[in-house]
Amino acid sequence: MEKITEKILLEKSSPKTNKLEQIKTLNLSRMGLKNEDLPVALLSKLCSLEQLDLSGNMLQEIPKGLCLPCLKLLNLSNNDMEDVVSMEALRNIEELRLEDNLYLTVNDEHKVIFLLPKLRMFNGKDISSTAHHIRHGSTEILRKRVIGVWERSFSLPDPFTAQSLAAVEKRFVNAACTQIKYGPNSLSDYTKWRSDNVSSFSPDMSWADF
Repeated sequence: MEKITEKILLEKSSPKTNKLEQIKTLNLSRMGLKNEDLPVALLSKLCSLEQLDLSGNMLQEIPKGLCLPCLKLLNLSNNDMEDVVSMEALRNIEELRLEDNLYLTVNDEHKVIFLLPKLRMFNGKDISSTAHHIRHGSTEILRKRVIGVWERSFSLPDPFTAQSLAAVEKRFVNAACTQIKYGPNSLSDYTKWRSDNVSSFSPDMSWADF
């Protein structure tokens, strides 16, 4: 039997309504939910949902393709979360709880703060100043170091073809991920992940998207 149905969503929501599109708050905590129990097509009908409680389940990630454009508060505490990058599509989240997810590290905290541009409350604390540094200050430092790796050891291929560019790109990304160091060793995974964001670059090397 499916754990999440339209009937269940209507029962566990507020305000009380008979239309999924009107639900603003939804409590799906402590239901023993696993990744496969979250039906993306059904949940994506919750176009007005602002608060979602998924705490106390067995979720490892947010399912791909889930679109909740109005979601501002998400509670994923006490789950089995292993991947925070899966939250990237939920870009309007302002408050997030991830306590008691044993597999998550400080690297994951940095990743999720970087990926969610409106996030200001994390695990019950105001992270505004920390978030500004992660999104802007550290990004500028990493950007300069990535450019430095390119300028020291790389140049655009000649002849310039899609195949030759792809080969240079692969070598460059590997070099950036290996050579760039920033912050304490505890953040090495986050630094490598950010450096890997250069996996696609334009011929003018503007780095606008890094």
